[in-house]
Amino acid sequence: MAQVLVRNLDERVVERLKEEAEKRGMSLEGHLREILTEQARPTMEEIRQRFLHIQESYGGCILSDSAESIHEDRYG
Repeated sequence: MAQVLVRNLDERVVERLKEEAEKRGMSLEGHLREILTEQARPTMEEIRQRFLHIQESYGGCILSDSAESIHEDRYG
């Protein structure tokens, strides 16, 4: 796991973050980890764009749902 050091934070910012962490029953470190993880998640638009890019890489064809084929193979 990576580590990050943030320098020169205003004390009021740190105190506010500590208060929020305490309200949630978390450590400051855990609270900050949660905030940073949430902020790093891709947006729905980014996910959509990735999907479209993958779809284009398959020549724009729509791939079928394999569940039906698997069911047919297993149960005839």
